[in-house]
Amino acid sequence: MSDEMAAAATGPASGPGPEPGPEPGAGVGTADAGAVPMGGGAEMRVGMATDAEPAGAPELPVTIELLHDVELKVEVVLGRARLPLRDLLALRPGSTIELDRTRNSPVDVLVNGTLFARGDIVVIDDAELGVQIDTVVGAEGARQGRPA
Repeated sequence: MSDEMAAAATGPASGPGPEPGPEPGAGVGTADAGAVPMGGGAEMRVGMATDAEPAGAPELPVTIELLHDVELKVEVVLGRARLPLRDLLALRPGSTIELDRTRNSPVDVLVNGTLFARGDIVVIDDAELGVQIDTVVGAEGARQGRPA
């Protein structure tokens, strides 16, 4: 431990002037790794779990239900195309872009950019479109089928 860190551990430095900052790499791999300096010697703890929880603090059960309200970005990919910039700039209303899928090919359902499932486009109440899931892709298939 450096002299500055030892002095900081025993109390505030004597004398006027700003306190020296931590050495490069200080706090890495220690219990203070999650401390954020607040000025004036105060610290704020960020995301650190410690054994010193307040007495009588209720312990929350760790279950999947805690994540039920987390919103995820879900995208349905009908197909993809690569275009040279000149072709992209030439697009006008009424232009057609040829996709890499055929008419009856399943669409990809991406969750936060990762392939999650494949399915077919369906019409709901003669007005809206939806996806009927045919296959949920496992973790191994999601890595292989990840969009480029």
